[in-house]
Amino acid sequence: MLELGVKVLIAYLVGALPGSLLLGLLRGVDIRAMGSGNAGATNALRTQGKWFALLVLLIDIGKGAAVVLALLEIAAGTIAIRRLPRV
Repeated sequence: MLELGVKVLIAYLVGALPGSLLLGLLRGVDIRAMGSGNAGATNALRTQGKWFALLVLLIDIGKGAAVVLALLEIAAGTIAIRRLPRV
């Protein structure tokens, strides 16, 4: 049960980081303060242009794919997670 909780927590934390905010920090803009206020690829396209939006989209898709692939590897046993000792 602990292993499932760790997997859910990892997936949640990775998903909680919006790609547009990370790129915006590098570019010095807050995407939420522009356009519709949404921190997604569509608002990034409208306010920052197609290359910025494409990077946001790739980051968001990559985050989802990376978590799924990593958790599949963990489930298959090819990546070992140390179990905490019982107390």
